[in-house]
Amino acid sequence: MTLRRVATPKRRRRPPGRAHDPVPQHPDGATDVFFPADDIARQVGRLTDGGADHAVESVGSEAVIRQAPSSLTNPGICATLGLRSGRNPISVDQTHLLDGRTLTGVIEGDIDPHEFLPDLAAHWMAGRFPVERLVQTFPFEKIDDAFAAVTAGDVVKAVLTFDNQEN
Repeated sequence: MTLRRVATPKRRRRPPGRAHDPVPQHPDGATDVFFPADDIARQVGRLTDGGADHAVESVGSEAVIRQAPSSLTNPGICATLGLRSGRNPISVDQTHLLDGRTLTGVIEGDIDPHEFLPDLAAHWMAGRFPVERLVQTFPFEKIDDAFAAVTAGDVVKAVLTFDNQEN
């Protein structure tokens, strides 16, 4: 699933999503939510009769990245886009890849920004991409509140604003 597909859900009919998210209020339209301690591969296999065709890993922890390919059918594709700060070494069971599964990294949606950003803005202006549900602004002085809101899962994207007016 690409960001383009996430950004334009009203244009395409797609099956219900499955989500693994430690903060369950984030998945929009998901029918099931899995937690980091869950045996994700077994649960996804049970729910999909053998595994998912595609998976998007957005947490960036080694445990989740390791589990994501095992939740796929053969062949299946997993895109990892979560990133922890600093070094983030991972290990993956090679048998999951030899069975025809693919694990690929995605950065910034792997899109052409000159094409995608105007398209995304058009979807927002047409009411098909509710960015206001994803973003909450905080004055820079409230940076601790912004971090707390993200950590608690109360906001998806905290944006700091600065008062540029001189006194």
